[in-house]
Amino acid sequence: MTATWRDLAEAQAYERRRVMAAYLSGSPEGPLVAPPGTGRALLLGVLVAVVLVVAPLVVERW
Repeated sequence: MTATWRDLAEAQAYERRRVMAAYLSGSPEGPLVAPPGTGRALLLGVLVAVVLVVAPLVVERW
């Protein structure tokens, strides 16, 4: 038996609703992985800024 266009559309709509419900509901126990802290990103940003400011001064004196 072949599926009609209507059957395929209903199946796709059902699957879309099922996947969206799974994404939006989340885990009952909470997140599985804790989100990374902003400390590392801030430290990396400060380090890059220092390198960008100090590098031209070092190259100029060398």
